[in-house]
Amino acid sequence: MRTLYVGGPIYPACEKESRVEAVVVEDGRIAFCGPYEKAKEWGGARRVDLEGRCMLPAFLDAHGHFLASAQYTVMADLSGCRSFEDVVRVLREFARRRGGAAVWGFGLDETLLREGCLPGREVIDRACPSVPALVLHVSNHSAVANSLLLKEAGVGPDTPDPPGGQFVREPDGRTPAGIAEELPALRPLYEAMGKRFSIDYRDALPAMERLYLSHGIVTVQDGASTREGVEMLAALAEEGRLKLDVVSYVMAEEAPEIFEKYANDCGAYRGHYRIGGVKLLLDGSPQRRTAWMTRPYAGTEDCGVQAHTDAAVYAAARWAIDRGVQLLAHCNGDAAADQFLRCYRRALCDSPFAGKAGLRPVMIHCQCVRPDQLAQMMPLKMVPSFFAAHIRRWGDVHLKNLGPARGGAICPMGTARRLGLPFTIHTDTPVLPPDLLESVACAVNRTTRSGKRLSKDERVPVEAALQAVTSHAAYAYFEEREKGRLFPGARADFVFLDGDPFAVPPAALSQLSVLRTVGGGEVLYASPLDPTD
Repeated sequence: MRTLYVGGPIYPACEKESRVEAVVVEDGRIAFCGPYEKAKEWGGARRVDLEGRCMLPAFLDAHGHFLASAQYTVMADLSGCRSFEDVVRVLREFARRRGGAAVWGFGLDETLLREGCLPGREVIDRACPSVPALVLHVSNHSAVANSLLLKEAGVGPDTPDPPGGQFVREPDGRTPAGIAEELPALRPLYEAMGKRFSIDYRDALPAMERLYLSHGIVTVQDGASTREGVEMLAALAEEGRLKLDVVSYVMAEEAPEIFEKYANDCGAYRGHYRIGGVKLLLDGSPQRRTAWMTRPYAGTEDCGVQAHTDAAVYAAARWAIDRGVQLLAHCNGDAAADQFLRCYRRALCDSPFAGKAGLRPVMIHCQCVRPDQLAQMMPLKMVPSFFAAHIRRWGDVHLKNLGPARGGAICPMGTARRLGLPFTIHTDTPVLPPDLLESVACAVNRTTRSGKRLSKDERVPVEAALQAVTSHAAYAYFEEREKGRLFPGARADFVFLDGDPFAVPPAALSQLSVLRTVGGGEVLYASPLDPTD
């Protein structure tokens, strides 16, 4: 089938100068991009008039947690809470609908609460006195459990803090306050909840995919896949259930087992699913002050949390490099970035793998990465991936936690661009909904919730921000020959927007909406506001 798209601004490479008049799609691929007069030579094409809509390559989310986005469909949403009383109200209502089953909530952000801190177990007890309950912090690096769940998880006064994690205590120094910081401390709570609260991913899948598609995203990441997660995604792919392309990066601790058992899913897509590499978690969250910093947080002597020793990071990097596997590392703080750089550099030097220079390792989040660290990425061909929405959502918190110089320089995309690094932007869904247009606006404007402007030197132009979610993201996935730009032979993955990002004022970028998402030439999402063909 042949289709001609014409009648609106079309940017095949997300550059203002790349604008063309027409695109022809045939059998799910781009057949032509260029002048309308030449496009008309493609006879027999069905004509689609853009009616002024803007056409761009579809977006790729460079990092997120696809399976975890199911929480949007099955858990209590606390993102609108502004006080402890709001938390109690939302949880009580959710518990009533659950009819006596365990309660799991997400999206709690203490920076938006009147009290200015996380609630303890006594608040969650008020909402859920008779069933286990767990509330995730918006960062997913912290959570609050009620007394029943603490008991079921075996967390009590004599429970030691696990390495790399913490159970916050009440003033007596022993009694758990219900707050757990970082994955080692969260793990027993997750395990206890897992016995009480199950998610049917097959039922949740349509809503999960529609969420991404409504934001123009056709390639997503499951960025910390466990054995169970890989098993579920491989099964969904085998059943032909996936519409999105899903790329797993498996946790390093489970990588040897998973890569052996699911060897057929490593490399090329099968049923829209593949295993792309390995993931390491090296520190925590900057807004919770658990990101690992070289200098203490403002007004404290605390430098955050180191998740792994150098020996463990080197071993994981060496395992990946020796097998020609891409490695991603979560690094929010600059100390974590230092560790990843030195351990990866050493492993790269020691590895005998002939193709080791072309593995494109990725540093995820890069909240506090320094200019000298970005420069060190260049010879490693390392890709920095920025969590740009932090600028608006938590920029004010970073100024408070890090001070004006460090806080103002978070997400230094301007430096990355000047160095010529092909940086990407991600949403880290479900930490935030997968709205990459919001992230693009944050990269361009660098404005916090309160209206403060962070370092102007780190702003980037619209085209650089858009390339970070299209062509550069495709590069990070080793898919630049298929995705990220519209050129003859590429997959017909594109979006229609209700405005031209190169024509609207920078402050209006976040107000743009996706009207249609097309993957492989097929309309996968159409907004109610999208005119029919």
